[in-house]
Amino acid sequence: KDRVLAELKKEDPTATVDDAKITTFHGFALEICRDNYEELGFTKMPREINVVDKGRIVEELVTEHRFIGTEKLYQKNFEGVLNIIDVAILLFDLIGEHPEYLDDLDAAENYMAMLPSRKKGLVTSTTIDELIDIYPTYCEELKKENVILFSDMEPMMHQILDAHPGYLDKYGFKYVILDEFQDSNDIQMETVKKLAACKSVQMIVAVGDD
Repeated sequence: KDRVLAELKKEDPTATVDDAKITTFHGFALEICRDNYEELGFTKMPREINVVDKGRIVEELVTEHRFIGTEKLYQKNFEGVLNIIDVAILLFDLIGEHPEYLDDLDAAENYMAMLPSRKKGLVTSTTIDELIDIYPTYCEELKKENVILFSDMEPMMHQILDAHPGYLDKYGFKYVILDEFQDSNDIQMETVKKLAACKSVQMIVAVGDD
């Protein structure tokens, strides 16, 4: 905001950025999720989950099971956290970011491939399958506590945008500038397409590394 304001003041010393929405995609997604929290299954406006709460919820779920894996799966890592909890948190985040793999016959192998190499030796495909089985329960617990994951913000926003065509028209955007465009994911690209379809939008400019 400071950088944009500095540029504007070169042209007009009285300029402000009050009429501009300057945000990240995730920040924009969280705003839409909070505006539509009941439709998304929350009982009150959700807050972004913190690391401690996420770890607690995952720990409660995984301690009820004895997952198949190597002996090291139930040893503590250098941060003093059980490896199974660490792996579950990583996997659940990956599922949130890539839910399209859940319906694949090779779902476990796909998610296994995305785990950091230091974690792959702790689990088998069976471990991943078992953790996938409790993922819906994990999502239910998040809803009960009215917390939202960083990785869920954009998919939930897309759920609202798909259910309500033309939803973005209400913002009245005329010009859209997208920075760091090389890092865009599929959901963000779909959101850009929806922005481009807005009646008020006259121009979209994307800036990114080639």
